[in-house]
Amino acid sequence: MPPDPDTPADADGPPEPRPPSASATETVNIVFPGDTNPLGTIFGGRVMQFIDQVAAMAAQRHCRRIVVTVSMDALEFKAPINIGEYAVVRAVVNRAWRSSMEVEVTVDAEHPLTGERRRSAEAFLTFVALDDRHRPVAVPPLRPETDAEWARYRAAEARRTARLGLHPAAAAGRVDPDTAGTAPAMPADPHRDADERDRQARIRERHRSAGVRLVDPDHTWIDPDVVIGSGTVIWPGTHLRGTTAIGRDCVVGPNTWVADSRVADRAHVWYAVLDHATIGEGCGVGPFAHLRPGAHLEAGAHVGNFGEIKNATLGAGARMGHFGYLGDAQVGAGANIGAGTVTCNYDGTAKHPTVIGRGAFIGSDTLLVAPVVVGEGARTGAGSVVNRDVPAGATVVGVPARLLRPAPPAEPPGGTVAPGDGDPPGAAHEDLDLGRG
Repeated sequence: MPPDPDTPADADGPPEPRPPSASATETVNIVFPGDTNPLGTIFGGRVMQFIDQVAAMAAQRHCRRIVVTVSMDALEFKAPINIGEYAVVRAVVNRAWRSSMEVEVTVDAEHPLTGERRRSAEAFLTFVALDDRHRPVAVPPLRPETDAEWARYRAAEARRTARLGLHPAAAAGRVDPDTAGTAPAMPADPHRDADERDRQARIRERHRSAGVRLVDPDHTWIDPDVVIGSGTVIWPGTHLRGTTAIGRDCVVGPNTWVADSRVADRAHVWYAVLDHATIGEGCGVGPFAHLRPGAHLEAGAHVGNFGEIKNATLGAGARMGHFGYLGDAQVGAGANIGAGTVTCNYDGTAKHPTVIGRGAFIGSDTLLVAPVVVGEGARTGAGSVVNRDVPAGATVVGVPARLLRPAPPAEPPGGTVAPGDGDPPGAAHEDLDLGRG
């Protein structure tokens, strides 16, 4: 009998997230006479064998561990596979929790001469990863990259809830995958509520025994797959959801929501929302910051009140101390993002990147119209609208941004630049007509 997936053996936290494409597996098997029944079609048991084998390979590719099958959801045979046809079996990991993974498998029949395919069977399987002592072990979180992968990711959570018996509507197949995870409208069940309270109490006690300080345990929610390092303090009103991993000696909360995110050692997150975000060592987040999927703060970076980041990286030591928005952006180490800065990444049709170099200084209320590059050490004046690339070391101001001070010239070989040589007459407020690089 497989181990309980809610009691993993390790406490070091999951490794780095991996995309579904890393687990994608496909096999092609020709159907021989020995695989078929008297009607000349493949045995259902043979199809189940194919499904279990390929699903196990996908799960193992994701976690690179020994895996065992925990369950298979209802298997539906849609069409037979005839003798001589190919059975094309595809599997991919839809979602990974603490030590368990859901794998989706499809089986198609392919005609060997025409290549025509038809769907033969579909199934969802759950696997648990094991360590060398055959105990459950943490697996990498999944990082969806496409809309289709995100849809499968959300639907997997609804199916898991149904398997655990916590969502009657999901068990009846009436949960919309796009709204999976929202609170269902259903009558209160005191027995189920009591069971959930007991489960939360056990989870909290496990973390407290591992050296985590819960300031107000009764007002803290921790999902079973969450990892928290010793020495970390969790303040009340904090919700740690999904496969979140919190490092050692962190401070989280109060009133903070962290879902499927990674927070490294000695970080401080308070009054904030983190969703599929990565926070580096010693970072500060909050109050009232929102880090959306793809947000990545490198060591020592800071996002202050009302800062929002989506699919963007804030380099080591970079600071965004006040309200603003960074989307589809790369910010270099040590850069300063002034209050009110916005990356205008969407033109109504497509999204475009913004690159801000190391040590750059972005003045308050700057609008960066992507695609645009601000070079290392460059500066923008307050209220600038930057719609062209800014060279390293240059200063721009105005609407649209114009060159106030050009980049200092490179030092010539064998000598130094004389004072004033970097500012030729008429350079001030020169049109910034530099192209996009």
